[in-house]
Amino acid sequence: MRKHVSLILILVLFLAACSSEITATDFNDLEIAYSMELAYAKEFRVDYLTDGCSLISIHGNDRFLVVPEGQDVPQNVDSDITILEQPIDNIYLAATSAMCL
Repeated sequence: MRKHVSLILILVLFLAACSSEITATDFNDLEIAYSMELAYAKEFRVDYLTDGCSLISIHGNDRFLVVPEGQDVPQNVDSDITILEQPIDNIYLAATSAMCL
């Protein structure tokens, strides 16, 4: 009898775990939880979203969405936003002001 109860309990847990479908968050539903306070810089902004992602906005309309490791990329992200999935192994940054030195 105990064996049957255990088997039924395991079966119920297994079916309950399989019944829910995991879907990615819709980007349009995300809200800003808080923003990074900047002491000196004025040409960029970092907003931390409710799902754990960070939205980096650089003056001149460049935007980057940083997605934490192990998290799905939100759906319906605007086409002008570059998606960066952590961990980021390689990155290349260049500034024209540094090149003229």
